[in-house]
Amino acid sequence: MVARLAFIALCVCATFARAAQPAARILIDTSGYHGTTVRPQRSDIARWSTSELVEDLRNTKSDALLLYTEYTSYAAADLNEFLKNISSLTQDTIKNMENRVLDRAKILQGLTSSFSKKAKMFEEVGTIASQVGSPGAGTVCMPH
Repeated sequence: MVARLAFIALCVCATFARAAQPAARILIDTSGYHGTTVRPQRSDIARWSTSELVEDLRNTKSDALLLYTEYTSYAAADLNEFLKNISSLTQDTIKNMENRVLDRAKILQGLTSSFSKKAKMFEEVGTIASQVGSPGAGTVCMPH
């Protein structure tokens, strides 16, 4: 009894201790961050009107094209792998379904033959009863 009370008290204390903990926080170091607007230096202003700017833009364009090409090649490889997995999954599913259908067909074939045998037996009993001329002739009787 004392052990149960001690266990319950421990659970209550653990619940309150858990509830008293503050929520998780994410701290971001912004010491190296100076804001969104960067004012160009005077040397940068002079470069804006020169051929260096055109060269920088062309280099940026080629870098972006290279990154895009690399990304699309990775995406194409992933898509190709996905298609292989899906096609093999489809083939495996069809094989499993064919096996199940064939197994069920064998079971149904056995049931059908059993049903046919019993139906013939009932027909024979009905014809025997009609030939004898007993009351209820032509009715199907189930033998025990």
